[in-house]
Amino acid sequence: MNLSLNIFQLIFILGGVHGLISSGILFYKRNKSINTILFGLFLFSVSLACIKIPIQEIFPRFNSSFPIPILYQFTWGPLLYLLILSSLYHNFKLKNTDYLLFIPSLLFDVGLRFVTLWSGVDRGTLNSVNFLVDIIAALYFLFFLVRSLNVLSSFKKGLEDFYSDINRNTIFWISSFFKISFLLIVCWLVYIVSTIALSSYSFGSINTYYPAYIAISGIIYYLTYSWASELRIQQLESNSNNKPLNFPIYDAQEILDKVLENKYYLNPEITIKSLANLMQLNRNGLSHSINKGLDKNFNDFINELRVDEVKRILNNQTHTHLTLLGIGLESGFNSKASFNRAFKKFTGQTPSEYHKTLSKK
Repeated sequence: MNLSLNIFQLIFILGGVHGLISSGILFYKRNKSINTILFGLFLFSVSLACIKIPIQEIFPRFNSSFPIPILYQFTWGPLLYLLILSSLYHNFKLKNTDYLLFIPSLLFDVGLRFVTLWSGVDRGTLNSVNFLVDIIAALYFLFFLVRSLNVLSSFKKGLEDFYSDINRNTIFWISSFFKISFLLIVCWLVYIVSTIALSSYSFGSINTYYPAYIAISGIIYYLTYSWASELRIQQLESNSNNKPLNFPIYDAQEILDKVLENKYYLNPEITIKSLANLMQLNRNGLSHSINKGLDKNFNDFINELRVDEVKRILNNQTHTHLTLLGIGLESGFNSKASFNRAFKKFTGQTPSEYHKTLSKK
């Protein structure tokens, strides 16, 4: 037993402890959302993995003697996938079928752990079994990584108005999370390939699995940093309710009149920032004035004007050479899905249903 730590072990311990403390704080919160729970579980799981590496290297008999499994790598993929879903869709709820995604974890992370422990297999056989499990776990994680990326791509295509509605911080967070996760799977595959090529877990003084766990440590630090940043934003927003506003307030009707006059809503890429620049107004002041003065968020403000534009065109029977989708695109929407959802939201009918009622008149 060697109690001295190398630089890699120190990185893993610091990352693991950092993640465990952060996940503990998350679980301690009251009224936790499903998103918070999934976030905390993912953070907890990868943090345990980071802790495991230095422990098993300092205590060589740890893997063959410690009765409780602390590596749950088959949970990473499902938790990542469900975390992305809950981050993108606020009405997300776990279904019974979602729990089936964790069956491989029960089989490999827990079941196989007890089988190999109590069967008394030798260390060489145990290492071979663990390596095979690592390969399967990597493929399982890659499957959910690709699946999660497809979810994000589909979400972007079907937004009510990607540039007007979506929380850019959320998309940026998820995109950055994907980049780090792809780095993890690359490092994971490098570990597998290099171990097979070298027929060993080490290359000199560096173990082949170190790059993968460095990536995991990076994920932990990124997740905890982004979570802490979100808390600071929420705190600032909470405090702002009790403090005087530090930005100008504008007349909401004047904002509406100017947007209508210049038809800014026809631009499918309009954002609160670009609108503020066009109108030469303070961005925070513009957003606050729309929210409070018109009792709606920026997305609803813009999309309702676009729906009114579509209705105007249909009622005046102009643009007869265009399809309904063509009219929607001309009115500022950037996809069929965003057009249909916004129109249904503000009229109670789909564009085709509304058009049919006009035809009967």
